[in-house]
Amino acid sequence: MITLKFRNGALGQLLAATSMWPGSQRRLYISGRDGTAEVLEDQLVQFAFRAEEPGDEAKRQAFAQPTRHGGGASNPMAMSHENHRENLRDFFDALDENRPPALDGREAAKAVSVIDAAYQSAATGRPVRVD
Repeated sequence: MITLKFRNGALGQLLAATSMWPGSQRRLYISGRDGTAEVLEDQLVQFAFRAEEPGDEAKRQAFAQPTRHGGGASNPMAMSHENHRENLRDFFDALDENRPPALDGREAAKAVSVIDAAYQSAATGRPVRVD
C-alpha cells in the first residue's frame, strides 16, 4: 500500500496485490468533497458530482458497459491484456498516421517513477518525492 500526497495537498492511497485470497477485481476509486468516480475493471460504475456538468451523462453511458473479463482476482494469469494491446495498436497507428500516440514514453515513465519511489520508500522507511 502506498500513501500519496499530491502537490495540491490532496491525499491518496494505492493498494495493489495479486497475493490476496480470494482476490478482488481491479478498482479505481477517486472521491472528494465535490464528487466521486469509480471504475471496476474497465467499467465506470459511479460518476457523480455535486455540480453536474454538461456531458456527464454521456460519459456515464459511454463507459458503462460491463467488463467482458473477470480480471485476475484469484488468478493473476487470467488478467486481460486488452488494454496493453490497445496501447500498442494506438502506438503503431500513430506511427502510420504521423501523429503522437495517446500515451507516449514520458507519460508511461510517470507510473514507473511512482512505483520506483514506493520501493525506495519501503527500503529507507522515508517518504520519497516524485518530480
